[in-house]
Amino acid sequence: MNKKKLVIHIGNLKALPKNLEDADLLDISSSIITENKLNPHAFFDYATIYPQTLNTYKQFTEKLLEVEGLLDLKTNDFPLYWISTCAIKYHSRHWAKDFFVLLTVLEQCKEKITEHYGKLTMLLPSHLSFLTPTIANLLKQKNYTLEHAIVFDNVPFYVPSKLAIAKAFFKDSLKLLSFKPNNKTVSNAIYFHSPGKAANKNAFLTNTQQLFTSNNKFLSVLPFYWNTPEKTTIPSRFLIQKPTMRQLFSLGWQVLKTYNQLTKLTPPTLMLGAKYSISTAFLVPELKQTLRRNLHLLIFHQWLTNYFSTLQQPTAIFFEDEFYEIGRIISAAAKKYPLVTTYGIQHGHFIEMHTVYSIYSSEINKKIPIPTHFITWGKTYNQLFLSNNNLPTAYTLALGNPNYVGNKLLATLPTKITSLLWCLTTKECMYLEWDILKTALAQGNYNLTIRLHPLRHITENEVTHLLGNFPFTFAHEQNITESFKNNDLIISSAHSTTFLDALVEGKFCIRITSRFWNGNLTMDNDYLRTVKNKQEFNNAMQFFTSTNLVAHADNNLLELKEEKWKVFIEELDA
Repeated sequence: MNKKKLVIHIGNLKALPKNLEDADLLDISSSIITENKLNPHAFFDYATIYPQTLNTYKQFTEKLLEVEGLLDLKTNDFPLYWISTCAIKYHSRHWAKDFFVLLTVLEQCKEKITEHYGKLTMLLPSHLSFLTPTIANLLKQKNYTLEHAIVFDNVPFYVPSKLAIAKAFFKDSLKLLSFKPNNKTVSNAIYFHSPGKAANKNAFLTNTQQLFTSNNKFLSVLPFYWNTPEKTTIPSRFLIQKPTMRQLFSLGWQVLKTYNQLTKLTPPTLMLGAKYSISTAFLVPELKQTLRRNLHLLIFHQWLTNYFSTLQQPTAIFFEDEFYEIGRIISAAAKKYPLVTTYGIQHGHFIEMHTVYSIYSSEINKKIPIPTHFITWGKTYNQLFLSNNNLPTAYTLALGNPNYVGNKLLATLPTKITSLLWCLTTKECMYLEWDILKTALAQGNYNLTIRLHPLRHITENEVTHLLGNFPFTFAHEQNITESFKNNDLIISSAHSTTFLDALVEGKFCIRITSRFWNGNLTMDNDYLRTVKNKQEFNNAMQFFTSTNLVAHADNNLLELKEEKWKVFIEELDA
């Protein structure tokens, strides 16, 4: 009898329970580090599992919009649901997509699971216990006969009380008293920016400003108040429009009223086709969390509404995080005012699995707050974004990444590859990527340099412990392009923008899809290869070391000509 055990995990837990530590782990959420962790690419075919997953996820999103009273839960006429983690659809902040991966794996991989394992355990955090009937019904439908269990790790799930929300609202409101005015001019082209952004994000802002300056326009910068240090001065024209005491009192009352209304919401069970029925018991606690977590956004919504209402001439508003919470708040506040045009600027690389950018027609019909236009880095991103909806082609503007436009793609590539730069992203990706890299790197006699992510998800000690006696050095250059100069080939996670930085600098690059399905977009060319396992990595290295290649720009993926931005800025009403 087969005694091997398989654990399938979702929910971003950090460790296996003691009694499951000897089991093989299929870690869909990629948050647990263990020696017995399986490579998802080796366990199932991403190209089969993920399209079905995304289709089910879309059905789930659309069905949620039909829940009676959900979009009527409002403060200042803004539906709370649109800034919930469920509505944002960001994979690491919400359980839904990983859950549908789990269901699809159970459905499509039954033969492999039952052939290789004698016991199956699904490991989830305790706050997802309401999903038990859905999993159990699927196992029954698929006639799973091996021993199986659903185990819940007792991780606390904080649901804020009304008193906790009231206290937090008072604290966030007090922040408004700390700012002082300055006499800086506010132009009719405004960029909202968080001072707390990483250095590369500040460069994004600086380069955007430079595009305006070089075209004889001035781009003002206004802060997100909650990330702004106390005693920061703010242009008086904007500061005087901050919410009044009367507005704050009204908003606080609406917040508490919404909290009370939440307790009366009756979550239904959703039917997704004929296969899945899913309880929506998560909605009330998650929306209470949304209230607590986003009080500052509701206050900022009032501030923006006040400011936009005073504008007397056309004004263009630019911002990153275009389809995240802050982007939705800015878009919602501007919607009432025809003189305000909003432009969300693509701030990172995205693929089909990055469902924040999957804006469906059903959501648009329900008036999801999105910017007037979406500025992308190239036509490929336009195509990907518009594939999920019926928005007009003119909605997306392929102007290019402000960090890249005007860049003369280097034409000289190394005749021999001797030095490699491995740019790390997350700890989970590091472990999966090293398993793919280590054999080829050991056999090739390369000089390996490792660059940590600027947000320091990983420490130098953790890297040293993983690589053991393998020789390498750390890159300490402040600017990533300086690190590129010292290396012949760049290795990065497929979801990171690092590979784009490398391509613009004329470097060979290998993207590793350790956690994500790369989707149907084909990006590979003479200087870029995308791999998912050891064999593909070896093939890529052989390709780059045995072929005489010349880099060329891909105008669909990246728009590098500054002319597009120039024409856009010239034609702005602002």
